[in-house]
Amino acid sequence: MDEQGKKLLTVDLLGECWHEFIDDPPNCFNTCLNQCRKMYGSGEISYRTFATPDDMMAVKEKLVEKGLLIPFSIWAWENRDPRLVVDPESNRVFWEEPYMMWFWELINPARFCDLAQQFLRERKLKRKYVKDSRHDR
Repeated sequence: MDEQGKKLLTVDLLGECWHEFIDDPPNCFNTCLNQCRKMYGSGEISYRTFATPDDMMAVKEKLVEKGLLIPFSIWAWENRDPRLVVDPESNRVFWEEPYMMWFWELINPARFCDLAQQFLRERKLKRKYVKDSRHDR
């Protein structure tokens, strides 16, 4: 997942601070330029990796709280990636519906969080498009 995806989950979904500093890398005397104002060297600054079970559960709980878990689950199912499979007996090629792969994606913390940020990006783009098209009238 790229930094923009992590920032989207951190700020837009979880409502947490995305720490930004004047110096890059920040020195121990810098305070966050955003809402938290925490000092860099204080040990209070940490970034989520969105690859741990704790991060996955935080994302899931926010999706539930915002009424987005079911739309997210439907989106994840509709956007699953079927695989091309060759039947060894008949040499026929067909698309395999990866039911177990879809289930795995929803229990793998890194994949779940990545799917959540993709879902939120798509929703954000759709809302922006609808807003822009209404404005053009």
